[in-house]
Amino acid sequence: METMNTRQLEFYGVDRIPAALGGRSVGVIGDFVIDAYYYIDQSQSEISIETGLRTRAVKAIDIRLGGAGNVARNLASLGFRTVRAYGVVGDDLFGRELVRLCDQEAIDTTGLVTQSERWTTGVYTKPCEDGVEFERLDIGNFNRPDPAVCAEVLRRLEADLPELDVVIVNQQLLSSLHTADVRRRLADLSTRTVLIVDSRHHPDDFGSALRKLNLDEACAVLGRVPDRSGLSDAPGIARELALRWAADVVVTLGADGCVACGAGAATSIPGMHVVGEVDTVGAGDAMTAGLACAIAAGEAVDKAAYFGNLCAGLSVRTRGTGRVYAEEVALASAAPDFRYRPTIAYQSSNRRHHNGSEIEVVTTLPAVKRRIAVFDFDGTISTLRQGWEEVMHAFMIRMILGPAADRVPPAKRESIDVEVRSYIDQSTGIQTITQMKELRQMILRHGFVDPCELREPLWYKERYREELSVSVEARLRKVRDGELSPGDVTIKGALGFLELLSARGFTLYLASGSDEPDIRREAEVLGCAHLFDGGIHGSRNDEAADPKRIVLDRLLSSIDGAAEGLPVITFGDGPVEIR
Repeated sequence: METMNTRQLEFYGVDRIPAALGGRSVGVIGDFVIDAYYYIDQSQSEISIETGLRTRAVKAIDIRLGGAGNVARNLASLGFRTVRAYGVVGDDLFGRELVRLCDQEAIDTTGLVTQSERWTTGVYTKPCEDGVEFERLDIGNFNRPDPAVCAEVLRRLEADLPELDVVIVNQQLLSSLHTADVRRRLADLSTRTVLIVDSRHHPDDFGSALRKLNLDEACAVLGRVPDRSGLSDAPGIARELALRWAADVVVTLGADGCVACGAGAATSIPGMHVVGEVDTVGAGDAMTAGLACAIAAGEAVDKAAYFGNLCAGLSVRTRGTGRVYAEEVALASAAPDFRYRPTIAYQSSNRRHHNGSEIEVVTTLPAVKRRIAVFDFDGTISTLRQGWEEVMHAFMIRMILGPAADRVPPAKRESIDVEVRSYIDQSTGIQTITQMKELRQMILRHGFVDPCELREPLWYKERYREELSVSVEARLRKVRDGELSPGDVTIKGALGFLELLSARGFTLYLASGSDEPDIRREAEVLGCAHLFDGGIHGSRNDEAADPKRIVLDRLLSSIDGAAEGLPVITFGDGPVEIR
């Protein structure tokens, strides 16, 4: 199995794929449904006179395209010139709303056929309260497709076929237009056009079309029990399915990326590392749309799967049914972050340790003489900011709750507490300004603070910095006064290790997500600033100018002979350094 790593992926040029779609057309045939979010606020609830039961008061409604509709709107926002919809809708309120939403996205609906009897437009009704989605109410599960209506949908698709560069088949409803006859006719189409199939219940039935399915669905086809700890089997599963169907296959692995198999070779693509709130609704739709974009642009299945994986990773940052835009892909593809080697995390039997120590060896490094070392500061060298997590946690909670701090129910407060702690844990090592940007989104999302009172991320950063500086300045003062030694406020052995590397001819760099003036001053007090002859680099309140990434990118671009291995080693205590 070939495993793609970030160094390889940088050269894939996927940011150019949307630009190649300007003259392309795509068709989507499948289950066009509505995703209806009802946001409940019981502060305006009352007792029903008729039933004596308490009502569920809806504060806001959000109606979006779902299913094949969400695939289509992703295709539109990713850059296809023409997106055409083919499916069945009911002669009802939601059917008309679905067509209106398609028109709003410039999706051609001439392929949607109305069935007046025994068909209700599919709706996923999603009640949400305090950020929690409750049991879904599904409309359309008892539909019965009229053979004449299905035939008309196929007739319209086949008439448009010469104008379509790729056709996507979406099937997720049991009571669907995808009858056995429709599946047979679509399988025949796979010999005449480029067909991408995402079929939840019938993946076996579509001829030589490219299949996209998740690991659970793939295991079901092969009669196996899915096992998340068995991700190492995913490439073999993809190869087996590719042989079974004589077709390209993409098996998605959720947060852990996907496996693409084409021409007998399986390529594992790591998942995107996403920091902050995640909503996976619609991620599969974004993946399917991304696959179609790259295939229509003439790319092979491995590159198409990477592009789709990137789209899925971006879509989960959207609350509710997610979508992604071409501009986002271009920006994210320049410096993507990935989840690294998840199989080791899931399977303890795969873990190796260095000479019986507690140091885990994830990858055996090539025998290259290292001559450059890049260090993080807080938690790697310095403990001056020890306890920053608790300071940030208390600050974020206070900012989110605002004037409602004394009125928030305990259960709600606990859920916010968990959300904040999780975010702080995930974001260790990134710039403080980026963390404060996410804080602003949390404040807006929870709604306890009047939007007119919202501040810019830099304001929150300065207030947090003021609170943290109380303990930091106290420790610095004790070091200056001789009450504490530099060794008392650094990781044990860190200063001696820096001196040893410097004496052996290493060029040392310091790269931190904390503010650069603070890091310079603190390194001076600790007596190690002079050792960093490569420079001290910190945050300058520019989220796009990540100091760690800037230092590493500059080093990597200046080093010759990278094929033999990189003479750079990094030290840090967070995921940023690993990535």
